[in-house]
Amino acid sequence: MIKKSYSLRLRLMALIGGPIVLAGIIVGGMALMFTYHEIGEVYDAQLAQAAKLLLQLTQHEIMDHDRHGISLEPEATDFSHLYEKKLWFRIWQKGRLITQSHEADAFSNTIASPGFSKQCTKGFHWRFFVYVDDKTGITVEVAENQEVRTELILQILGSLVLPGIIFLPLILLIVWIGTTKSLRPIESIANQLNLRNAQDLSPICDGKAPREIIPFILSLNRLFLRVNETFQREREFTDNAAHELRTPLAAMKTQTQVLARKAVQIPDSKEGLDNLHESINRASQLVEQLLSFARLQSHSDQPEQVHLSFLVEDVLREIHPLVLQRSQSLDAEVEPGIYLQGYPDALGILLRNLVDNAIKYTPEGGAITVSLSRNANKTILTVSDNGSGIPEEHLDKVFQRFYRINKSAGTGSGLGLSIAKWVTDMHHASVTMENLQPHGLAVRVTFE
Repeated sequence: MIKKSYSLRLRLMALIGGPIVLAGIIVGGMALMFTYHEIGEVYDAQLAQAAKLLLQLTQHEIMDHDRHGISLEPEATDFSHLYEKKLWFRIWQKGRLITQSHEADAFSNTIASPGFSKQCTKGFHWRFFVYVDDKTGITVEVAENQEVRTELILQILGSLVLPGIIFLPLILLIVWIGTTKSLRPIESIANQLNLRNAQDLSPICDGKAPREIIPFILSLNRLFLRVNETFQREREFTDNAAHELRTPLAAMKTQTQVLARKAVQIPDSKEGLDNLHESINRASQLVEQLLSFARLQSHSDQPEQVHLSFLVEDVLREIHPLVLQRSQSLDAEVEPGIYLQGYPDALGILLRNLVDNAIKYTPEGGAITVSLSRNANKTILTVSDNGSGIPEEHLDKVFQRFYRINKSAGTGSGLGLSIAKWVTDMHHASVTMENLQPHGLAVRVTFE
């Protein structure tokens, strides 16, 4: 039982692309964590530095003049920055507000403890730094909107993630192309095997195969070698057995004919001798069919250009005397100039078997028609007769070896149509048969 298959290419994509995506997520998370920490440190250091700078700039003026407050001049409008409204400060002395930035008015009710802290005011999160100078009693408050840090973190993270989003599909595409090229030798081997005919057991060429699939190719080649050796032994046995049987059968046939002439005056022996003679004829025919089958299986020639029209006419001339013996008619409808790439000897055996079957199962005085035509890039060979035909339930079985419809009949070996099927398979052709009305049979071979 074949289990559900999977795509090796997709599995490689998952094994390579999955870790890349996971690594990207992990690296992105770590980058976010470290970036957030480092940016927080940098911005906290800037807040502390700004507080100390404000203290240095204002403490002398505060201490020398002991004013109630310091008024800031109106802000310059010729220059501004996006983040200006996200930063503010206040300066206190002993609980008394000395001065503050213009944006600090909204935080009059906010009180932060010394050092760093976080405060939420009007829906916004702020980072505070409060510096207290114990000598002068001056307190400097500096605050920064957390959005400044968040925006910077997102920009840095985006600079890391965006290339990943762009390059990840590119990486997966490269992996897809690479796996496709890597698997191409396997597809090439599969195509080689699909294009072979059943008799081609030659080794697979592995000149450009990667090292990983060479053991697979070597195993296939060893299997082909063992199968070929098995077939060779079977063909040799069939061929030798058929040759060995030819001579004694011919002698038996001769002796039977002699005995039949001598037993003319013995009516009781005539029927037995006739049955024996028929059995020897059938055995001889079986031997000839076995020899033909062995020759077909052992052929190693390359296909050649066959003048099929000439071959059909030649075979029909050869068979015509047998037709005359049975007082039958043989009509030929052969289009001239039809050529085919194939094996001439095998095609001759195919036609002889089909016509021989038609002659054998057509009664004396019957008609046989052989036609050869070319239609829509297809060559069609048809052998039809007006015999009794074949029962419908046997039509799909008669091409099996040694299958006979009427096993009690004295004629037929059950090999003729199986040999015909073998030849059609050799030529990548199809063979069909159908009963004709009111009676008769048509066998049609279609060559693509």
